[in-house]
Amino acid sequence: MASRKSALSDLTAQELRRMLHYDPETGVFTWLVAPGSRNDLIGRTAGCICKTKNGRSYRHIRIHGKLYLAHRLAWLYVTGEWPEGLLDHEDNEGTENPWTNLRLASYSQNIGNSKRRRTNKVGLKGVVPSKTPGNYCAYVHINGATLYLGTFNCPHEAHRAYCAAARSVFGRFARAG
Repeated sequence: MASRKSALSDLTAQELRRMLHYDPETGVFTWLVAPGSRNDLIGRTAGCICKTKNGRSYRHIRIHGKLYLAHRLAWLYVTGEWPEGLLDHEDNEGTENPWTNLRLASYSQNIGNSKRRRTNKVGLKGVVPSKTPGNYCAYVHINGATLYLGTFNCPHEAHRAYCAAARSVFGRFARAG
């Protein structure tokens, strides 16, 4: 008999579908079977929205004592297999899990689809102030490396350079802001 720990980490698509219903149009999971003795949850939306260490919000669902990310459960539910690697939310909203919003992504593609960081002083993704006053540098991050795109007199010129590079590198995963 498998240990309790390994049994908890081996959630199958069959067991998931027995316990929860997933609506691929809305991305909402609802309970079919009460988790534990919580019969009041049958028919209700499963899980809760939690923030991660980096401040991003995702829906988490606890099944057999283990927390799962809802978007990864959606992939398992629809395909019958756990996703290999990362899943990207096309709209960049981690709490929105309709099937059409989820796609497999490399780490680099996932970063390409990220929003501008809150700490960005210029307000434009891929642009930082230059050490020379009045100038702006453009960068794009590819596979863990930072590629310098040039120094520009105007932040919008630097941002245009970033956007062109991002489209070239990330394709449909490129996000301007």
